[in-house]
Amino acid sequence: MMKKENFTKLAVTGILALTVVAAGVTMYRTEADRKEQKMEQEEQTQKLQGEETAKHTEESGTETEQQILETVPEEAAESEAEAADETGSSSVAPGSAQPGVTGEEQAVSEPAGETAEQTAGNQVENAPVLNFTEDTVISWPLQGSPVIDYSMDATVYFPTLDVYKYSPAMVLGAPEGTPVCAAAEGTVTGISEDAEIGTVMTVDVGNGYEMIYGQLKDVTVEEGQVLSEGEQLASVSAPTKYYAEEGSNLYFAMRKDGAPTDPTSYLAPLTE
Repeated sequence: MMKKENFTKLAVTGILALTVVAAGVTMYRTEADRKEQKMEQEEQTQKLQGEETAKHTEESGTETEQQILETVPEEAAESEAEAADETGSSSVAPGSAQPGVTGEEQAVSEPAGETAEQTAGNQVENAPVLNFTEDTVISWPLQGSPVIDYSMDATVYFPTLDVYKYSPAMVLGAPEGTPVCAAAEGTVTGISEDAEIGTVMTVDVGNGYEMIYGQLKDVTVEEGQVLSEGEQLASVSAPTKYYAEEGSNLYFAMRKDGAPTDPTSYLAPLTE
C-alpha cells in the first residue's frame, strides 16, 4: 500500500514538473516570437522610411536640375545680350554711322585720326639728320673757365679727391643756376642720376658721337626730345661731394663709339 502511494506521489510530482517545464518553454517561445515580430516590424519601418527619403531626395534633385536647366539659358541669353550691346556701342565699322552721331560730326571726327597719323609721320620726316663729324664745330655749353681739363694721356689733379687720375671730361666752373645749353643739335637719349656727377644727360649727335652733361638741375627737356644747338636744357647745380673743392661746375664730356674724345677739338674759340 505504501509503495502504491509513493508511486502515485512520484507520478503527480513528475506531471507537475513536466507541466511547469512546458509552461516555461511556452512562455520562452512566446517571448522570442514577440521579439522577433518586433524586430521585423522595426526593419519594415526603417525600410519604408529609407524608401521615402530616397524618393524625396530624387524629387529634390530633379527639381534642382530642372531649375538649373531653366536658369542657364536665361543667364546665357542675358550675357549674349549684354555682349551684343557692348560690342555694338564700342566697335563701329569704319565709315558706318555711329549711334547718336550725325553724318557731319562723323565726317569731322574721322579725319582727326588721319591727322594724328600724319602728324606722327611728319615728325619722323622732319626729324633732323644728325651728321656729326670730326670737322664739326660746336658751341660752348656755357660761359665758364675749365677747372679740370680733359686729359686721357696723362693724369691730372682732382682737389677734392686729392688724387691724380685721368680726366675723360672738361669740368667747367660756373655759378649755381647758370643756364646750360646744347653744344650741338642732337637727340636726348638718357637722363639719369650719378653719385659722382649728379644729374646726367646723354645726347646723341650722330655718327656714333655723344655728348654728356653732368652736375645739372632744373632739367627742361626729356628723353627722346630733339635739341637745337644753343637750346637751354638745364642749369648748373650745386656740386656733389666729389667736387666740393672745385665748386659748382658743368661736367662736359664727349664720346665717339663709346670711347672718350677731347671736346676742345670741336669747341669754337671762346669769345669775350
